[in-house]
Order: sequence, then structure tokens, then C-alpha cells
Amino acid sequence: MPAGANMKSSVRDAVFLAAAQVLGVGHVDPSRNFFDLGGSSLSVALMTEQLESILGVQCPMQLLYENPVLADFADAVQALENDANSSRRVS
Repeated sequence: MPAGANMKSSVRDAVFLAAAQVLGVGHVDPSRNFFDLGGSSLSVALMTEQLESILGVQCPMQLLYENPVLADFADAVQALENDANSSRRVS
């Protein structure tokens, strides 16, 4: 498996795990909307805080509001992480 695919998988796994923990469920369907699953403004804050802790990437709360479907949110977080990694390599 290419390294990029492994990184994408780990980001997606982190997003889905964090969502399940924040929402208090055993598993989340990536095609579901975070808010339809019971997400609230408080859970958005908890979710982004948890992802920052796990991934080390600052994740603005607005990102989840703009990408409420979990798979789309995972892709947006992956893009943030890619940008952060690119910035680290340049510095």
C-alpha cells in the first residue's frame, strides 16, 4: 500500500473513531451526516479538539459545519493534514 494511502486511512480512521466516541456510539457510517447522528455545537467542539490531539493538526470547527457528512469531513481533515505536512517540509 502506498504511504499516502496509509496516511489517508489513518486520518479517516481517526475521524470515524473520534465521531463514534463523541457521539457515544460503537460505530459511525461514513456516509451519514454528523448532525443527523446526534451531533451538536458542543460535540463539534469536542470532535475538533479530539482530532487536534490525535493528529496534531489544528482543525477549525467550521470545517465540520461545512462538511457534515463524515466521509467528506475526513477528506477535508486529510487536506488540512497534507497542507500542514507540506508547510513543515518547506520550513
